[in-house]
Amino acid sequence: MTATFSTKLCMTGHITFAARNYILFLSLKFWTFVYIVFISLISFLITTGYCLSYPQRQDYSQRQVDSKYPKDYATSKIVKHENNLGLTNYNFSYETSDGSQREETAELKNAGSENESLAVQGSYTYVGTDGLTYKVTYVADENGYRASGQHLPKTG
Repeated sequence: MTATFSTKLCMTGHITFAARNYILFLSLKFWTFVYIVFISLISFLITTGYCLSYPQRQDYSQRQVDSKYPKDYATSKIVKHENNLGLTNYNFSYETSDGSQREETAELKNAGSENESLAVQGSYTYVGTDGLTYKVTYVADENGYRASGQHLPKTG
């Protein structure tokens, strides 16, 4: 009985139970492989299509800036920056080359009590699309957020 599987199959004319299971196993293994390759290919094509349709990062140094903004709007840089962080307070400020500014200070009120709160006050300045400079001053504390500026409507 030195005959190989294929010879045994031809000589006996029928497939044994073990041989049938082995053929089924090889068939399932093949179709599993085909399924995995197919799913991988579909996933790759979907991912590639999504990535190609996603907008690419713009090079702002070469970008044409909309005329309603100041010319250096897209390429503004930070020209001044301060940042101080304490245990019960903080303050920071910055200024950019396009004329925008922001400053903010905060202090912890009633530390350790049930009425503990953070009181924040600050302002920011920006150049609007009309070329005018606008300044907003704000306070945020236990009474809520309140902003004021020459261009903002007055509240009663």
